[in-house]
Order: sequence, then structure tokens, then C-alpha cells
Amino acid sequence: MTAFILKLAAMITMLIDHTGYIFFGDRTILRCIGRFAFPLYAFMIAEGWRRTHNRMDYGLRLAALALLSEIPYDLVFSHTLFNPGRNNVILTLLLGYLAVAASERTENIFLKGAAVTGFCFLSVQMYSSYDYKGVLLIFFFHCYLKYFKNNSTGVRLAFLLGGLALFGGYYVYRNAAPGWNNLIYGFKVRNWLQLGCLIPAFMICAYNKKKGPSSPFFHVLYSLFYPLHLILIYMLMR
Repeated sequence: MTAFILKLAAMITMLIDHTGYIFFGDRTILRCIGRFAFPLYAFMIAEGWRRTHNRMDYGLRLAALALLSEIPYDLVFSHTLFNPGRNNVILTLLLGYLAVAASERTENIFLKGAAVTGFCFLSVQMYSSYDYKGVLLIFFFHCYLKYFKNNSTGVRLAFLLGGLALFGGYYVYRNAAPGWNNLIYGFKVRNWLQLGCLIPAFMICAYNKKKGPSSPFFHVLYSLFYPLHLILIYMLMR
């Protein structure tokens, strides 16, 4: 599976997720499919850090995209031009990218942990979407690419499934009534379908580290898809 396929899947599933949330009353199946999107975007950020020829430029482009996306994001999800209490997911991707970059500046495991913790703290203070869970997921994928890329398929898949199960499991538990009994016996399909985020583990495990078919148009589309699809949704809401 190529980077082109992963990027295309990320865009399509994110569009399905947001369309379902805005226009179809939070339909369960659409939101389940939408759970694919963030893990794929997070993985591509970790892969981007490894493959880019200019890491500073990559980070600056992410920062510019986060700024560009904020007004469309707030118009769609907060119905206002700017809501400082809720910020878009590109900010989370940027903070995750910076956490990876900072952690790689030292070999000391405690300093690495401190760097990642610092950006997790920032994500919470800045109210970014997925906050520290998103930052940790990007760092998780960075560790996967750094330490597990040469392992067998079974080991890589087990590692990916474990990490994504923790990520999705948090939302299953958060959305349930307090207490493990309510989580298990007060079964709600909508809560458990958060584990749709496990599916990308199989896609990422099948990733062959090749770009696949691409073009300047697709590169620009992927880079700007987040604010563009939000602008389109907002226009359809009017």
C-alpha cells in the first residue's frame, strides 16, 4: 500500500466523518468510517518527518496550514469566526511533529520524555483537537517507524493494534457512563465503534514506503484539503 493510497483514504474518510456529523445527525456508521482519518493523518506526519528534505520548512507549512484552517473550522463546528476554546486538528499535527523533532535532538530517554510531555501539555492548554492523545499517537507512529520497521508483519501489526486500541479505547470509556460495569453492560454501539480506528493498523502495516502515483495537483490537494473541505461544508450549511 503506497503513501498515495493512505493519503487518499485519509481525505475521503475525514470528509465522510465531517459530512456525517454536520448533515446526517451524527450517523453511527459514518462516524465509524471517520475514525480511520486521524490515525492515517498522524502516521503520515510521522512518515513526513522522516522523509522530508527540509524539516524546518515542513513545520512552517504545517503552522501556516493550522492558521489557515482555524476560521473555517470555527465556522463549521462553533458557528463563530473564532473560538479560542476549540482549535483545529492541524494544530495537533503540528504539535505532534514538533514533539518528534524535539525528542530526536537528544539520546537521553528522560529528556525525550520531557519533550513529548511538554508538547502534550501545550496541546491541552491550546485546546487542540485530540489534544495530548493526538500528540502521543504521532509519537507512537514515529517509534513504530524508527524501531519496528524491520520486524515481521505479525510483530508490526500487534504493535500498531495495541497502540490504536489504547487510543480508541480512551474514547470508548470516556463516552460511557462512569464505571466499568456501565462500559460493558450499558453497551452503546456508537461508543464501541470508536474502535474503527483499529482498521488503519492493517493499512499502515501494509504500507510499502513508496509514494505511488502522484502529481503536483494531488500534493496541493492533500495539503489544503482540510480547510477546503471545511469551507465547502460551511457553504452547504448556509
